[in-house]
Amino acid sequence: MRQVNNLKSHWLALIVAIVMVLSGLGFKYYHNHTYAGQPYTETNLSKLTQKGTYNLVFYRPGCAYCYGAKAAVIKASHDSQVPTGFINVKSKSGQRLVSRYHVQKAATIVTIRSDQVPRLYLYAKHDHGRYYANQTVLKEVFNE
Repeated sequence: MRQVNNLKSHWLALIVAIVMVLSGLGFKYYHNHTYAGQPYTETNLSKLTQKGTYNLVFYRPGCAYCYGAKAAVIKASHDSQVPTGFINVKSKSGQRLVSRYHVQKAATIVTIRSDQVPRLYLYAKHDHGRYYANQTVLKEVFNE
């Protein structure tokens, strides 16, 4: 009987360890592969705006352009020295930023440079039923 309880305890410990590892991987995946999981979003932009030079990536959940370019945009932002905020255009604070920067389409990046007027770029393209990142725009925006 004691061996059975010991075996159950080992299995339980193994299952708990597996769940913890998988939960951690899911958390890491969410933060590395979603717009909302990035360090700066519409909810905490005050930290970003103090820097003077930054980008704002606007997106809309369900937007095919935003989804098609997502991996490339997030990778470019992680590889860049320019800090980047990610703005959900459907959120209340996102709507205020859409108005402030005159954003017309969800898949837009606004570059904020301390000595320049903000510039808007469309970061995604559509061709033959495929949505993808505009690499020329990403290079220009994230390599400044």
